[in-house]
Amino acid sequence: MSKALKITTFCSVFLLLLFSCEKFDSLKENWRPSLAVPLLYTTVDVYDILAKANRNDLVIINENTGLLALSYKGVLVSSSPSDIVQLPNQSGTFVVNSPLPLMPISGSISQSVSQTQTLLPSGIVELSKIIFRSGKLIYSLGSSFGGSGSVDFSIVSLSKDGSVFQRTINLNTLDTLDLAGFELDLSKTSLGFNEFLMNITATITGSAGDPIPSPMATFSIDLKDLDYEEVYGDFKTQTVTADEDSILIKLFGKLKDVGQISFEGPSIHLYATNSFGFPVRISFDDLYTYNTISGDTFKLGIDPNSSTFDIDYPPASRIGDSTLSSITFNRSNSTVEEIVSPTPKWLISKVTGIMNADGVPAENHLHRDAKLQIETELELPLSGKVFNYGFRDTSEYSFSESIDEIDSILVRANIINGFPIDAQVQVYLTDENYKITDSIFPGINENLIASGKINSKGRVSEPAKKVTDVKIQKDRVPNITNASYLITDMRFQTSQKGDVSVKIFDDYEISLKIGLKVDGKVPLGDSEGN
Repeated sequence: MSKALKITTFCSVFLLLLFSCEKFDSLKENWRPSLAVPLLYTTVDVYDILAKANRNDLVIINENTGLLALSYKGVLVSSSPSDIVQLPNQSGTFVVNSPLPLMPISGSISQSVSQTQTLLPSGIVELSKIIFRSGKLIYSLGSSFGGSGSVDFSIVSLSKDGSVFQRTINLNTLDTLDLAGFELDLSKTSLGFNEFLMNITATITGSAGDPIPSPMATFSIDLKDLDYEEVYGDFKTQTVTADEDSILIKLFGKLKDVGQISFEGPSIHLYATNSFGFPVRISFDDLYTYNTISGDTFKLGIDPNSSTFDIDYPPASRIGDSTLSSITFNRSNSTVEEIVSPTPKWLISKVTGIMNADGVPAENHLHRDAKLQIETELELPLSGKVFNYGFRDTSEYSFSESIDEIDSILVRANIINGFPIDAQVQVYLTDENYKITDSIFPGINENLIASGKINSKGRVSEPAKKVTDVKIQKDRVPNITNASYLITDMRFQTSQKGDVSVKIFDDYEISLKIGLKVDGKVPLGDSEGN
């Protein structure tokens, strides 16, 4: 409810406060004055009017003229990097056989082998390089003989700060490497992806005893708890997002019934911020508005040339950075004007995002903090026509002060309106069961606020002045003092019953002067002189 209407309804409270001052204590009789009391003298602009629900959504879309628009936003969030590339735990066992058929009683022999370890099966993703954020490489050495032995091994694909990883491990021991900061090159094998190469040299020393036929050493590795900082390769075609978002159109949040607003130049923008290292194609499964009063939905019609949205991505040299892509639906490529005119409360968007949608081999990359965020924005320029835009709000109300006797109250509203909109206003008083017991103004069909005069450009050239008097007689005063709730019922329309197109600019304002004239008996003292 507006400040002016609340003050009008609460007028009797102001009188009681006024007459409770000490300067009246010496009078020992009831007084029947006719008093004029100013209640409100203020000027409000468009920001004040829309402050309750829309202030943060109000933007200037033309800096030269000050034309305003309401901008409502929602966010669609993509899959996380771990949904696109996962690094599973891996185990490998490699046997190094002796070059001799019989292990001698004493002495040493050496044997070298190269082994390939598969990190991921083919067909899911094809990785060419990983930079680890965390993980463990656990390696151990065993044998089929007594005595001593060691393995010199290197993983030629694994390096840190330019140095290839190399270690020596003794027989029957186990060791662990922290993989944080290491780089694993998976392109060095003949396959060219998902595999890494190890070189193993085993040195075995025999001890006294019987010779051992076909001696061998067993070298084992385990890769566990792997997480990447960066990963490169061909991630294939995958779904990266399939999400739905609902945007509340606050302008229509408290509509009483279905009205009509014809916006000039509304638009729906989609802004994609992408730090994934691959292209994403967005398809629009559904874009529609929903009117909660009528239950109707209004589907957005889209030109075939705008039916998909290709999102750009940063190159590998800028991994961790993001790109911004956008697409706009307006009257040139969609039916956006038709889906916002029936005063809907919600804009619903459902999209699906496919990476590498063309299906050709790709060079992709992914940072652990990468994301794809799609922001949907509905922009409604405050320009167009309004007819029968109904607004209703209910608020609690109490009047606990005692009044001896009021004969009548005259409420005068002097309004100078610089907006190009007429407003019909009624305030209903109800009991605790929301049953209407009275109303402040004579009827809803009279314009309490008259539209300013509009020039050929749709701008107000001269504010409108309107004075409205409402007299509340003595028999209606209990309806005001006993009410539990107030229902504000308002209807807006542009001039000539919504047939004239207007614009709302940031310099529009309305001046409100509200005052009272009260006739009644006011007790100024008691018989005991207290």
